[in-house]
Amino acid sequence: MRKQRHLDDLTAQVAHLRRENAHVATALGLTTQGLLAVDAENAVLRTQAAELAARLHSLNDILSCINSNGAAAAAATDPLLGFDSAAFDDLFRSSPEMFQLC
Repeated sequence: MRKQRHLDDLTAQVAHLRRENAHVATALGLTTQGLLAVDAENAVLRTQAAELAARLHSLNDILSCINSNGAAAAAATDPLLGFDSAAFDDLFRSSPEMFQLC
């Protein structure tokens, strides 16, 4: 009887551990899915950040060019805009991808 009770206890323990193992495996699967989703979102955000940084750099270059051309071309300055509009138009034509509407 004692051996039978011990065997029953071990059988119950095995069943309990198998249930616990299934719960842990399910939690691991959900966590892995969440990690993959976050990794994908991070990749998208990194790409967007790189694109925005490139746009900012280009816009800063344009502003720098406008500021340097504005002082040198005071005679050709558009009185309404306060800078050389021809040079500004050239910048737009040279980088059309920077000024596409999203």
